[in-house]
Amino acid sequence: MAVKLYRSPRLRKPHMLAAWPGIGGVAMRVATYLRDSLGAEEFGEIESMDFFRPSSVLVENNVIDVPRGDLSDLPQSKFYYWKNDVSEHDLIIFIGDAQPLGREWDLADLVLDVAEKFKVERIYTSAAAVASISYSQQPNVWAAVTEYDMLDYLKKYDVVLRDKVQISGLNGLLLGVAKDRGIGGICLLGEVPFYIAQLETEYPKSSQSVLEVLTDMLEIEMEMTAMQQLVDDMEHDIRELEEEVVRRMGQVVAYPRDEEDDVASVQGEQEDAIPVSARQTIEQLFDEVAEDKSKAGQLKIELDRWNLFSEYEDRFLDIFRREGIGGN
Repeated sequence: MAVKLYRSPRLRKPHMLAAWPGIGGVAMRVATYLRDSLGAEEFGEIESMDFFRPSSVLVENNVIDVPRGDLSDLPQSKFYYWKNDVSEHDLIIFIGDAQPLGREWDLADLVLDVAEKFKVERIYTSAAAVASISYSQQPNVWAAVTEYDMLDYLKKYDVVLRDKVQISGLNGLLLGVAKDRGIGGICLLGEVPFYIAQLETEYPKSSQSVLEVLTDMLEIEMEMTAMQQLVDDMEHDIRELEEEVVRRMGQVVAYPRDEEDDVASVQGEQEDAIPVSARQTIEQLFDEVAEDKSKAGQLKIELDRWNLFSEYEDRFLDIFRREGIGGN
């Protein structure tokens, strides 16, 4: 396994941002937007053939050829750097085009080898947080840190602490491995509507929220006009998608945040009045949805029928998070 560095830039107390593909394209959009907007320069890569192999073959004259392993067709894993004139911390950006199945820890170690070589002081990642929100709401940003003493640092920023979450894939795993190697880190998770988790649809509104927090943490002043344009361009498609989800479910997708406490309160008052048969039906539907997610709409309707969605919300959203709250 090899890391190829084309140059060794002199960096001041650098921080690192790392990203791989995941739900809603949140992490990749954050990293690529930052790279392109700052004009970060490429300075190294992790060789693709160490983690990926060709997944197709060429047929000529009806004869299958041996896979040639054209490196240009394989997922790339590259390092970029940028010098921050207004902060004491320069920045390394790592972007991986794909996550290597079964080799995630090995790849994380190579990324961290580079981090250690340049004496990176903190590593940032981002991911999606599957939530019961509508496209019309501005996504919150959740945060998780590798050390308890970093929680005070988060108080300066507009982030939500959710106590216990699971971050699947390398956007989460990297920070766990970093902690094991004594490097601190922060993961910023932008909320995405639950239906985004099952679709290969980008959700730039979440990336926008994450970028606003991240650039503040990194002391980066950056133009966000292009990001806002991307959000605006996709607004129509996301709205139509949500309307279709609502139509199929026959219910609203999410409770407005300022009503959640009232909903929970009403649910608590009525809990004793819920028939045992209703809860049995709900449990049966959870089992069915675990096998067939297309039945999630029926489950949502049943939960709303008894005003129980707030009680079961985390469990309902976990159906869509199993492939990863963040990362996948």
